[in-house]
Amino acid sequence: MKFYKVLRNIVGFLLRSRVRFEGTDLIPENGAVVLIANHQNALDPVAVGLALKRPVHFLAKKELFENKFLNWFLTHLLCIPIDRDGMDRAALKKAIRVLDDEGVLGIFPEGTREKEGTMLPFKTGVSFIASQSDCLIVPIGLDGCGRLLKPFSPKARLRVGEPFPYEALSGEKRRETMARITKKEEETVGELVHQLKESD
Repeated sequence: MKFYKVLRNIVGFLLRSRVRFEGTDLIPENGAVVLIANHQNALDPVAVGLALKRPVHFLAKKELFENKFLNWFLTHLLCIPIDRDGMDRAALKKAIRVLDDEGVLGIFPEGTREKEGTMLPFKTGVSFIASQSDCLIVPIGLDGCGRLLKPFSPKARLRVGEPFPYEALSGEKRRETMARITKKEEETVGELVHQLKESD
């Protein structure tokens, strides 16, 4: 945790001014939270991590952990390796434990980076994790994080939407609830991204 805080302070000093943050006051200051965002660039987690003071545990593809240095680095940044090709029970348990400890989990529900600037369909993993814990889901729209390291280009933009809980409707089956919540996640993040692009 100390490594995370030190690195976050350094990165924040260098890059926070390169992001225009909107609505960050909507992110709860305590309690279990799942941050969900669209995924355009490898630097997206940096922008999301700088949007709040609380440490964020990101789910990251397991392939990144095959390199010994990256394994050490990402582990100390509180990242959780996950197999994107199947049901990774170990990763899901770790993610749920973060929420049970009232921490913050960061997930990009598309599962991979967008191609040609078009948002990909959201996977149901977030809904499954949220169904296992009393948490709030916080949608985030991102645009232009690839410009973070380009000081003379326009700033990256991050917009936070209204948090919402995972709630089943009366008489609704679990699979139906997960599908409905996943659709809400996708639509909410999609609308935030649309707003960012419209206001360029």
